[in-house]
Amino acid sequence: MFNRVTEIRTMRANRSLSDEAFCAHLNRRIGELMTLAVYVSKNASSKECFTRPLLADLLSEATKIEELLDAYGVKNNRLWFPLRQAVAPIKLFSNVSYILIHILRFLPDYHLLPIEEDFPAATEKALSFTCSILIESTAALIRQSKRLGLEVPDTSPALENFSDELLEGHLAADRPKQKVASPEETVVYLATAFLNLAEASTFLHAVQKQHIEDYSDWIPDPISEERLRNLEEMFHNLQSLYDTHISDSNVETLDKDLPVLRGHITVIYHLLETATSITHFCERHVLGPTPFPKPHLPGLIDSKELFDVLIHYSVAFASRYITRTRSLCHKMLGRYAVQGQITVPAPRYRGFHVRPSTLVARIVSHYGSQVEMRLDGDIYNAGVTLD
Repeated sequence: MFNRVTEIRTMRANRSLSDEAFCAHLNRRIGELMTLAVYVSKNASSKECFTRPLLADLLSEATKIEELLDAYGVKNNRLWFPLRQAVAPIKLFSNVSYILIHILRFLPDYHLLPIEEDFPAATEKALSFTCSILIESTAALIRQSKRLGLEVPDTSPALENFSDELLEGHLAADRPKQKVASPEETVVYLATAFLNLAEASTFLHAVQKQHIEDYSDWIPDPISEERLRNLEEMFHNLQSLYDTHISDSNVETLDKDLPVLRGHITVIYHLLETATSITHFCERHVLGPTPFPKPHLPGLIDSKELFDVLIHYSVAFASRYITRTRSLCHKMLGRYAVQGQITVPAPRYRGFHVRPSTLVARIVSHYGSQVEMRLDGDIYNAGVTLD
């Protein structure tokens, strides 16, 4: 069976397909996306245009059409390639816009600790920019479709078809909670896991310390899709760890900082999602080479503003909230820390030199606890290398 499927695929790949036949085939599949594109073109000026139901449909339809185009080798075809270049940003930025609206909707539930910067205002600004990309991209899709002879509908759904109205309040929380035998161990494990992820996130903090005129110099070092995607997955795993072991248990009622920690893990994860997607677009469509020259789509995307959203919104706020949450984890660990002591020998005639001192100080700083070193009756701060 497998060999037969492989044979059919090979035959189809080697068979030449006329533009007319492909156009007729695509017309039967692209109708829903074209209807959504026309809807955006007619309602872009309305504040109610971009809702989560609309963005979810745009993402779904753009994903299906992009996969269809790739299946027929559009990336290597001069005539049809510009159509794919119009579909790609619709798929990517409908997803990013959905995440940004999700962040704004659930901000009160995240219990975010205060930072100097105005995160809600920055999120609104980033959302306005990603929606402007969708406006330009859907307009480009309509232009390219007309050029290729694809059908463009004259009508579109009404605004209320994509309403995202939410009811006030929550349903009763009447499910029984499972009891965790050792909540202290769970809290310590979770806080420690976050601190380890914070250590893996140090490359994000570079944008806070340096000034670069050309943001593209940040890609792919230190910012790359691969590094961001790996970090995004690790924060997603940490969120899943919390939801599996804490959300349905009695532990949240025992430590008021736990829901705060969960909110920060979630918002950092969502920010990394947007950073990964935007970096993918920058590497693939803005900075990376393409088989043929990119289609002339004037005003489609302002690359400088795109880099600005990536560096000064997604990456910068992820960095700020990681730093802010580190201090929260230090405080939580301090409440559950068990005091103890160990005795270690120092090599005769060598003493306790800078390398082991630096290592001990880094470990103490990582966990944020107060650790003392005693030598011949004198007390030193183990978190300070020179002590």
